[in-house]
Amino acid sequence: MIKLAVLLLTLCSIGYCADVNVFGHHWEALGKVRVHKHSVVFEVSKKDDDSYLTSTDLMGYGTYTMTFKVLPNKSGSVAAGYSFLMGSETEIDVEEQGSKPGEVEFTNWVNPLMGTMHRSLFEKPKQFHVFTYVWIPGKITYFVDGEEVGESITNVPNLPANFVFEFYAMNDETWGGTWKRGKRHMTVVDFHYSPKYYWRQP
Repeated sequence: MIKLAVLLLTLCSIGYCADVNVFGHHWEALGKVRVHKHSVVFEVSKKDDDSYLTSTDLMGYGTYTMTFKVLPNKSGSVAAGYSFLMGSETEIDVEEQGSKPGEVEFTNWVNPLMGTMHRSLFEKPKQFHVFTYVWIPGKITYFVDGEEVGESITNVPNLPANFVFEFYAMNDETWGGTWKRGKRHMTVVDFHYSPKYYWRQP
């Protein structure tokens, strides 16, 4: 994902991205992305598909809340929302693998060091779920549907970063799963950032 995010920022810097406004922020879109008034839909249908929506502004400490689902969620894809600064000087990840529907993985990085990883199970993976992280100096706390599921106090980044939504194809048994043919979609219906340290209940 790191190399792909670097590619995205490079392509956007030379004008290959579409400018969009949604969720109260300005973004650059690349790939199979359909932007509606109140949602964004990403598509994966081929082994090399990779689509992004990245904020043009930098966001720092605060509360990040996103609501999305993947249908059909099957092996061969990864859906993600994450804070990213070039070179992973800041990286905070929320990721759902197609091979593990109903499980979300939270990680943080200060290149090249990883913080504490948390995996959390949630029911009804075909429905929308709310994923939140609260990032304060020295700590990140993670929530699923308003319930705290873990925290990291190791290698917590301190630099503001772009926020990125990404949906991409994989063919790897250890990450995302082996590719299975067919279209699948990641639908995001909400994103909210506040520099205040609170979380929104679903």
